[in-house]
Amino acid sequence: MAGSKAFVAEARRVRKLFGGGMRQAGVLAAAALVALEEERGRLPEDHARLARLASRLAGLRGVSLDPGAFPTNILIADLDPGVFGPATDALARLRERGILAGAAGGSSIRLVTHADVGDADVDRCVGAFRELSAGN
Repeated sequence: MAGSKAFVAEARRVRKLFGGGMRQAGVLAAAALVALEEERGRLPEDHARLARLASRLAGLRGVSLDPGAFPTNILIADLDPGVFGPATDALARLRERGILAGAAGGSSIRLVTHADVGDADVDRCVGAFRELSAGN
């Protein structure tokens, strides 16, 4: 790479943005290969579990989502702060109940079904949401 200091600094920033600064990238690549080669066939299971989760969460007080809007294994739910408090607090209370979810901006959270999530986990997740929505 040749250029001004600013140009080289920007090029390095962009390289890192695209993963060029990662160490042990082979470990991540191996996980991706396993997912593509061995887990792809079970994606319909994850999608069905997420559809079940979405339909059950959609009926709860303080949860806004369209159950039909998630054709994959990723669900974004908007939580009413008047019921659940700030999303960060709701995420912490879910974590206390063994439910790992992520922030999705504002009052939205992200839930994902995958190989380690079974039917009992979906039931436990719905129960945790039910408990939190009834608590306020």
